[in-house]
Amino acid sequence: MIYYLLSFLIGISATLLMLPMLRVIAFRIGMVSNENARSSHIGTVPNVGGMVMFIYAVANILFWSLHTELQFSEMIRVNMSFICVAVMAVVGMIDDVRDIPAFVKLVIEIVVCSAYMIVVSRSVHLSMAVGVLIMLTIINAYNLIDGIDGLALGILLTLSLSCAVCLSASVLGSMLGIAIVLLIFNMFQDRWKVFLGDGGTLSIGFLLAVGLLKMDFVVDDSCGFAEWTMKYVDVSFKVLCCLSLPVIDMVRVALMRIINHESPFKADRRHLHHILIDKGLPHWKATLLIVMANAIPIVIYDIYCT
Repeated sequence: MIYYLLSFLIGISATLLMLPMLRVIAFRIGMVSNENARSSHIGTVPNVGGMVMFIYAVANILFWSLHTELQFSEMIRVNMSFICVAVMAVVGMIDDVRDIPAFVKLVIEIVVCSAYMIVVSRSVHLSMAVGVLIMLTIINAYNLIDGIDGLALGILLTLSLSCAVCLSASVLGSMLGIAIVLLIFNMFQDRWKVFLGDGGTLSIGFLLAVGLLKMDFVVDDSCGFAEWTMKYVDVSFKVLCCLSLPVIDMVRVALMRIINHESPFKADRRHLHHILIDKGLPHWKATLLIVMANAIPIVIYDIYCT
């Protein structure tokens, strides 16, 4: 508990120290969100929230791994997580500066998730294909929910407090501290407003996927069909409980685009948060409504299934 609290406080302090400098860098290199037809903000806002989380997460993971005696398998898991989070963050930050086609990002995500599966499990099984699909669902559902002030951070806060996400206390504590600072900056003032950006949502989404799945879905050739099926039912149920609204909203919007003979990757304002904003709700009310609705199945899962 003390380690968690210490990480929480250091995360807050590090964020407050890094934000002013990173904001200047973001404006210079063009890592910003400009106002357009799809946006729900006014003016130009830097996408440095993800950069803050990435820098602190990297420092935290390195410190933790260097000062903790790990078994070889755990060392492989930590190092591979570090590499994959770094790749996702860099791809996202490049996308924040210069838009990367959605299909290209998806291919990169598939490669990263597949590499993580194979290296960590040190084997290749057919079941990994379903595991990669579940990881992609988590990453993109979290990425697509980041459309209004505080929503992605609010979802992250509820998941950080849940027993379902199995990450180290230091990582969870730092994420929680940083999320609270960024949430305050986004929701309650405009001068220092910052967004997570794709650099933040993709890397956090990957961490959440790792924390939610724990590689429990990997099965070997000796597993029967019933055991194989039950593992995936358990994992899928857990993901749906923890990210119910983001996942349902992502699937709903993709199906609507396909039905209308449009690309499922097309950017529009059909997401739930856009609908609530267009109905006249202020950002904080729409965010609070979605976060509370998503938190209900998380609480139920923590009480009855953890």
